Amino acid sequence: MNLEELIQQISEKSGLDKEKIKRLIEEKQDELSGLISPEGAAHIVARELGVDLLKAIKRELKVNRLLSGLKNVEMVLKILRIDEPREYEKDGKKLRVKQVWLGDETGIVRLVLWNDEIDRFDSFGLEEGMFIRIKGFSTVESRGAVELRLGKGRIEEADVVLKDVKTLAQAERKSIDELKDGDLVEVRASLVQVFKRDDPFYEVCPECGGKLREENGKKICDSHGEVDPKKHMVVSGVLDDGHGNIRAVFFREAAEKLLGMGPEEFGKADQEKALEDLLLKELVIKGRVRKNNLTGNLELIVSDVAKMDAKREAERILE
Repeated sequence: MNLEELIQQISEKSGLDKEKIKRLIEEKQDELSGLISPEGAAHIVARELGVDLLKAIKRELKVNRLLSGLKNVEMVLKILRIDEPREYEKDGKKLRVKQVWLGDETGIVRLVLWNDEIDRFDSFGLEEGMFIRIKGFSTVESRGAVELRLGKGRIEEADVVLKDVKTLAQAERKSIDELKDGDLVEVRASLVQVFKRDDPFYEVCPECGGKLREENGKKICDSHGEVDPKKHMVVSGVLDDGHGNIRAVFFREAAEKLLGMGPEEFGKADQEKALEDLLLKELVIKGRVRKNNLTGNLELIVSDVAKMDAKREAERILE
């Protein structure tokens, strides 16, 4: 369901008018510091009003209709890319994470696998280019996008072939005034404004990176139960390249690269000065453009950021 369809469903089942529903969604986004999409906020509002939207959503979905918080998801997808697993250590414990990129004719979605899930996935004997049917998966929202989680789900080779499947694109260098909804882009620009947040941190599950809910004072992950949360940062502001400007949001690693420090160090730093120091520095930023369905404005969800390299920029001009 798109946002308008969700609002319609909530309105019909709750008896509230659409404008009231829109205000509740905006308030929920503000409450969560903009860390959730309008569709995700609508889902939370519906639950708080006692409206079960999941019954209205067909279980075999398309990528462009995925919402955070779905259970028992069944889909037919094509495996676009299987990344090699990464290993790292946290609190003396070795962890593994692996990303798999899946797509259909409506879009691309990331499947994130953790630890033993990687071995389960590998046991299915899957390869890039195969068409698969996933069953019993769940969805979470991370970095401003919906992701798939394997959990206790299963995968089998599909008996159908999807046509016109979306492909993974390379970021294209563009000026801000050329950006369109859905673009994967690289822009050279400067932050001309940084938005100050009362709390620039948010907590996620240390195992899967998914959002947490609070229950009786405990932090609960839908996939891993009670957990000791991992803290991440978010920074947002306005980018300007001389041709136009756009709101940009830096989550997790992108925020750390932008600030040059991690959450623990930033928590002890003079945060106001650290944010002011970001202004007017030339940056090269990669990310996905999306339209905010509530404001109607475009925004850039940043995946990578680096200081402008004058030598590299000169080489680009000569290429």
